[in-house]
Amino acid sequence: MTSPANCIRNEARVAQLILRDAAGNDAIVIDVLGPGAGDQGIQVLQGIKNLYHVPREVLIESGAYEEGGQIGDYPRVLPRKAEMTIRSRARTQADLELVETLLWSTLSTRWHCYWRQFDSAGDWRETKVQLAKTPDHLGDNIIGQDCHADWKVELLSGDPFWYSETLEHEIIRGRDMTKVAGTTNTWTCDIPWANPADERCYPQWASRLMTTLERWTLPDADGVYSTYNAPTAALIGKPVRHTLPDMDAAVARFLVDTYPTRPLLRVQNRSQQWARMKAEDFAFWLEPSTPVERTVTVTLVGGTDDSGITAFLPQRWDRPMGGQVLPLPIRPQYPSASLYPGANLFPGGVDA
Repeated sequence: MTSPANCIRNEARVAQLILRDAAGNDAIVIDVLGPGAGDQGIQVLQGIKNLYHVPREVLIESGAYEEGGQIGDYPRVLPRKAEMTIRSRARTQADLELVETLLWSTLSTRWHCYWRQFDSAGDWRETKVQLAKTPDHLGDNIIGQDCHADWKVELLSGDPFWYSETLEHEIIRGRDMTKVAGTTNTWTCDIPWANPADERCYPQWASRLMTTLERWTLPDADGVYSTYNAPTAALIGKPVRHTLPDMDAAVARFLVDTYPTRPLLRVQNRSQQWARMKAEDFAFWLEPSTPVERTVTVTLVGGTDDSGITAFLPQRWDRPMGGQVLPLPIRPQYPSASLYPGANLFPGGVDA
């Protein structure tokens, strides 16, 4: 039995429970075993429910006298409510107390932890969970009397997606960027990116420490101007890009998060830089299952050779293993396509 600092490790693991500190470092790691595997640690028994797919619900609209209904194109993503039966066991009561201490220090109703699973290649994906309520003890004996305890736990997650390792690409002006011809201090760089995951990817951008004035222009994911959203006719067919406000050493660092419901621009000194975006917003994403790399352009005005920015591409998945066979962005025909005459004239349905 390892000490609390070293957690509970076993090469026969089928999953892991991970508790992280405020800095994102692993504080406790518990290797979870299958039924009957090992004589010390945590085993997951039968009765696992709702811990595989991201929970979704298809929406149906129906008029008062309508025959049938209209099936929505975009299913609602629901919070995850999962169940499982686990067993803590050890050779001695003292060891069981240690196992129980680690288990309930990780699983709690007051904070979240991570449930991680591995595929056949050893690659991992994890989802955030916490206890929905106090676990139910399933045994008839006093806990510790026979060196094991069975528990029925209900897990809750507001973010039900599975995440694999985030893809990153760092740009440093003095190392990666090229000065734009005819300018005094404008620099540019093309970076490759892709989204092999089977869910949409919303890029994030984090700056290095700023020591002088910097103005960054960033791509809006894979967005391209069309006749409907181009500010000028000359931009039709060109990538959508956004210029951030001028920021300097007083701001220190900034983070751009393009996920729709999060603050778009946050800065270290907590000034109101977001307001200076003048309602300009990032509206696009990387389509699911697009593993082929393509390049996007990043531009910097000002800065020093040490100025830089890192692109983060969170990899979100529907399941803890496998992917998407359909090579998106080739789209399937969505349910609403059948509502419109001639919808089959458009590749991918009316949304194409």
